[in-house]
Amino acid sequence: MTEIDPINLINDLPSEVKLIIFKYYEDFTKYTNIRTLAGHIHQVISLIVLPDGSLVSGSCDNNIRIWNVKTGHCLNTLKGHTGWIYSLAVLKNGNLASGSKDYTIKIWNTKTGDCLNTLIGHTNWITSLTVLSDGNLASGCWNKTIKIWDTKTGYCLNTFAGHTSYIISLAVLLDNTLAISGCDGTIKIWNTKTSKCIKILEGHTNRIRSLFVLFDGTLASGSDDKTIKIWDTNTGECIRTLVGHTGNITSLAVLLDGNLASASYDETIKIWYTKTGNCIKTLEGHTSWISSLAILPDGSLASGSCDMLIKIWNTNWKLHPTN
Repeated sequence: MTEIDPINLINDLPSEVKLIIFKYYEDFTKYTNIRTLAGHIHQVISLIVLPDGSLVSGSCDNNIRIWNVKTGHCLNTLKGHTGWIYSLAVLKNGNLASGSKDYTIKIWNTKTGDCLNTLIGHTNWITSLTVLSDGNLASGCWNKTIKIWDTKTGYCLNTFAGHTSYIISLAVLLDNTLAISGCDGTIKIWNTKTSKCIKILEGHTNRIRSLFVLFDGTLASGSDDKTIKIWDTNTGECIRTLVGHTGNITSLAVLLDGNLASASYDETIKIWYTKTGNCIKTLEGHTSWISSLAILPDGSLASGSCDMLIKIWNTNWKLHPTN
């Protein structure tokens, strides 16, 4: 019996019928949970995607897992930290950096699982990592300092401070300056070459847990005041405030279509159209607060939670109407 391609059948229908079918299909397939990854034995608190498309997760079980998202299989488990894995970053050479509650940063070859180097110098939990435009690694610490590292040598190149409370999140802006947020409720913009704070963004009323640069260069910040703010970092102006979550906002990520995803203590993920501030969709499925988000190469969204699970969400739909 000859197989019938349902997409071709739909495309042969009158345009008004196709629009109804595609709208129905989109409503029921976009933003759905398509896979759940299980393996960690404690909270999943950090996620990042490797250049080959594999997903990396850091956990309060002190381990890092590398996942094949299509099969759901764990490809490797990286062991060596003696504390929670708060932050992950992919270096320009493809190696992985991990920041931990054990006060260290480890550099990993993800193909072999070998730890290539351990960067020592911080005196408290390492809560955030990001790679600068020159390839050096910036790390934020619970002791209110930021360090810049040469990951090839393991040397700390610079240390600077300025926040009055713990550092939680870092983001590199389009002009290569570094945005830093923490428990003092402000975002400070730093020139990492001069170690000078050049701007302070104020407006949140509680700690800022997440920063993410949008496609247009504006900066999104998620806070324990349960709001997301969009900032023009050139002027320091808050352009828009997104309101809708009922819990602290823990993580932000930009989808391939430019919409913003936010994770929260309220156990949901919200999808926002940032130009208007409208919430497009609320994703539910985790049974504890959601700590981290990452965008996969195919545009799907990964979320890590304190329910010890990682969920993969479809943010695209495959069928497209033709004229």
